[in-house]
Amino acid sequence: MEGRSSFGFSRRAGLAVALASVALARPQVGFAALIMQRGMVGGGLVKFDGGEANFSLLATQSTFPDNHTVVVGSILWVESGTNLSLESITVTSYENLPDQEEGRRIKGTMSANGEGLFPFVLEVVDAGAPGSGEDTIALAVGGPDGTPAAGVDAKSFHYQASGHLESGDIHDVDLDIALD
Repeated sequence: MEGRSSFGFSRRAGLAVALASVALARPQVGFAALIMQRGMVGGGLVKFDGGEANFSLLATQSTFPDNHTVVVGSILWVESGTNLSLESITVTSYENLPDQEEGRRIKGTMSANGEGLFPFVLEVVDAGAPGSGEDTIALAVGGPDGTPAAGVDAKSFHYQASGHLESGDIHDVDLDIALD
């Protein structure tokens, strides 16, 4: 006996419509839906004029089949000998650096020693193998691009440092994840 709903619609017909919808929503052979994940990960010791800092970095941008993107990350920068600790609060932008195939520009907000909300720009380049000293990093905090976070006086804190990795590694990670 075939069950019918109060609207005269059979369960069998409903199941057929549901299965057809799923089949049509699935990508066709050769056109697999992808999540594209682009990211930079790493850490180590960076030496720059006037000092050095230990840092850790994770920043990714995921692009979904419907073309919306999600950027997430975490950055910690601890300058040696000064008790300065910079930690990301938000990571809002992940971009390619012009003319740097393995370079990225990451933006967001940071706190300084657990206080404040300051805009930052981090530029990283994966230029060599771990320990090669070829990877570079540049960090500017406190309004380097003239765009402070809402309600924040970027002039109240400003920090800049750039240099090569003395030890550690920055690694560019690109993944295409097929959805079956």
